[in-house]
Amino acid sequence: GVLWLAVLRVTGAQALRVPFYLPTADAAAIAWMAANLPAGATVLASPTTGNVLPAYAPVRTYYGHAFETTDAPRKLAEADRFFAAFTTAAERCTLLGASGVDYVYEGTLERGALGGTLAGQPGLQLAYTAPGAAIYRVTGCTAAAGRG
Repeated sequence: GVLWLAVLRVTGAQALRVPFYLPTADAAAIAWMAANLPAGATVLASPTTGNVLPAYAPVRTYYGHAFETTDAPRKLAEADRFFAAFTTAAERCTLLGASGVDYVYEGTLERGALGGTLAGQPGLQLAYTAPGAAIYRVTGCTAAAGRG
């Protein structure tokens, strides 16, 4: 019994190919979210982080659990594209404008996908920052702001 559970945990962690724990920067940012964001606020994060956020903060995620997210395949593709390094500021603005997202989370996994940060992204206002993580409030994008 116990050995079988241990094997499942190890194989599950290997299948994810991401940390099986929350890095300190992410844990601190999520704690800030729990204390400061309005209950029910919608947060865009990487798919893996989006699956974890509602367990620790009273927020909704744009994409989280595949079986609990409405229109999951589309939202998964949009979340992946938003955090892809090749995505332009204009494409991110388009997604932000159409998604109804209130906040964007940028932690360990998101920065890895971005190859950097979202600092300077039109339509985002920094709400929280600490080494390794940031949370942005979505303020909206204009067509002119998204160019470039």
